[in-house]
Amino acid sequence: MTELMKLERAATVWIAENVAISKETVRFLRSQAGLTQAALAELLDVDARTVARWEAGETVIDRARFDALARLALEHGEGDETTLSRLRAEPVQRLGEIDLKVA
Repeated sequence: MTELMKLERAATVWIAENVAISKETVRFLRSQAGLTQAALAELLDVDARTVARWEAGETVIDRARFDALARLALEHGEGDETTLSRLRAEPVQRLGEIDLKVA
């Protein structure tokens, strides 16, 4: 892992754990996860317009989806697709049952 990758991972962890949910946080984590708005929307079972609204600050992402997004961003940086695979396989209603907390 390069120094830049380590720094990006540290920033992602810190943001996911310490920064209030905001449009900037959602946009940053989605970018770090390597996902388009449409791809994230599909994974979280929302309309792509909903993701656009989160990023515009018009609405606020719920905690379970935010935790999933944070985990996706962390794992993407590590080349891990565990959460991505789980979200593709599990109904979104079970997000709360899947351990998605940033460790």
